[in-house]
Amino acid sequence: MSLPLVTIVTPSLNQGPWIRKTLESVAAQTYPRVEHVVVDGGSTDETVEILRSTPGIRWVSEKDRGQADAINIGISMSSGEFIAYLNSDDLLYPDAVSIAVDHFRNNPSVDLLYGDGTVIDEYGNALWEWLSRPEDFRLLADYHFLWNDFTNYILQQATFWRRSLHGRIGFFDENFHYALDIDFWLRAGYSGARMLHVPRKMGLFRMIQGTKSLSSPIVFWPDHLELFRRYRGARHIGAYVEQFLYEAMSKAGLSIDDASSLYRNIFEGRWAGLEETERAVLLAAGLAARGPAFILLADEAWQRGDVAEARRLRAEALKYGRHALLRPRSIGHLLKSASGPAAPAVRRAWERGVISYRSHRYRKRYRIAERNAAKGAS
Repeated sequence: MSLPLVTIVTPSLNQGPWIRKTLESVAAQTYPRVEHVVVDGGSTDETVEILRSTPGIRWVSEKDRGQADAINIGISMSSGEFIAYLNSDDLLYPDAVSIAVDHFRNNPSVDLLYGDGTVIDEYGNALWEWLSRPEDFRLLADYHFLWNDFTNYILQQATFWRRSLHGRIGFFDENFHYALDIDFWLRAGYSGARMLHVPRKMGLFRMIQGTKSLSSPIVFWPDHLELFRRYRGARHIGAYVEQFLYEAMSKAGLSIDDASSLYRNIFEGRWAGLEETERAVLLAAGLAARGPAFILLADEAWQRGDVAEARRLRAEALKYGRHALLRPRSIGHLLKSASGPAAPAVRRAWERGVISYRSHRYRKRYRIAERNAAKGAS
């Protein structure tokens, strides 16, 4: 009984095919004092029947206001000294809670810790290893095209925090539907909370077609644009809007008008209540991003060897003004496109360079995390 109680909160809605495995993974923890609270949003599939037949859990099933609200309800219902939330299609490694508690007890100043894990498919097959990062929490509100799309993530399924953290930063923000976890980590970091990466496999993230994470190739962008605005500032949001418009055209197949309309929806909805001076900056960013977004499309076409299409897209970009050619990434594209007969070799060199850079950053961040973990354990 001297061991601290750990709470796992599971928000759920119509995840009957997966939730039993989630419940089993929590029940299988090697740590002996785990409280599992399931907050179901009123499922109409087999979820409630599964919950009724599962011993050792606390649960409710009633309509809520979404995932963040469900997690907050679960936290309010619970009493664990340490807390995590695990979605109803994800899993924990058997030693996850034991690892978390050991590191909290060995590092009493740590408020939040996060480990590594594995991304799996709907059948439980491993897709890739997820090494959490960053070494600096502020990278969570950044976007670096050479690093990767939002891969500064902390793996949510492998994250635990002290209950006392809520007294400092509050609960999960219901205004975020897709990035509620990242917002929580950022608020923790900016509050001065100490965060620790533990280089151990602790969580499994299940990727299933049709779920929230895979419902659209750009579904996370509205939440992320809000994070960029909050933590980077409206005057620095231009590069992020360019990337958003580019991905809306490239990945979602939208026209520039439709992509711009999506941005306008954010501007007129989520940002409607902002100060007019800030709104003016955000509106200008949306207009100025259209040309550079076409340059990014042109670079994509050039990279796959379609020189004629790249030329057409550059011409399209110039319809929005010559400023489109003055962005750092635009200049990089122009230099590559001027390589002439050497273009195939330049493409290969560029690809090797990007892969090398990402590999270097990946290894560097992981080595930093390992060293920090070793210091903390010593």
